[in-house]
Amino acid sequence: EDFAGLSDIDPVPDVSAGVVMAAGQDATDFIMVFFLAALSVFLVMGEKQAGLLMLTAPTERGRQRTAAAKMAAMAVVMVIAMAVLYGENFILAAERYGFGDLSRPVQSVGDYQSCILEVSVGQFFILYLAGKLLLYLVFCLIFFFICLLGKSMLQMILVCIAVLGGSAALHFLVAENSAFMALRY
Repeated sequence: EDFAGLSDIDPVPDVSAGVVMAAGQDATDFIMVFFLAALSVFLVMGEKQAGLLMLTAPTERGRQRTAAAKMAAMAVVMVIAMAVLYGENFILAAERYGFGDLSRPVQSVGDYQSCILEVSVGQFFILYLAGKLLLYLVFCLIFFFICLLGKSMLQMILVCIAVLGGSAALHFLVAENSAFMALRY
C-alpha cells in the first residue's frame, strides 16, 4: 500500500557507485558537526571570555543584534564549509565512478531501491543537500545556545564534546531500520 504509487517506476540500469559514494560519507557529517561546535565556541566564548558581551548589553537591542550577527556569520561559514566538503565528495565521486543519468529514478540506485519518493537522482541530490543544510542549521543553533549559557571556555568545550560523543554513539548504536532512526542524525 505504501509503495503503490511507485509501481509505475522503471529502474534504469546505469552507474550508481558515484551516487552512493557522494551521499554516503559519514566522515563528512562528523567533520561538519565538529567544525560547527568549534565555530560556536570560537564566536561566542572568545567574546564572552574577553568581557566584550557586557559592552553590548546596555545598548538598545544590543544582545539581539549581536546574537543575530553571530548566527548569520555562523550560517555563512557553515554554507561555505558545506560547499567545500560536499563539493569535494561530489567531485571525487563523479571522477571516480560517475553518477550516470541524473534524470533516472533514484530507485535505479541499489542503495535507494526502497525510497518512497518519486524523484530523480538529481532531485535526490538536491533534497539530500537541503536536508543536510537544515540539519546543520539546527546543530548551529544548539551549539550557539549551549555556548551562550556556558560560563567558561573549558566547560563549553566539554559540553560540545559530550554532545558530539552522544551523537556519534547514537549514530553507531541505533539501527537504520529502527523506529528511533531519527536519533542517528
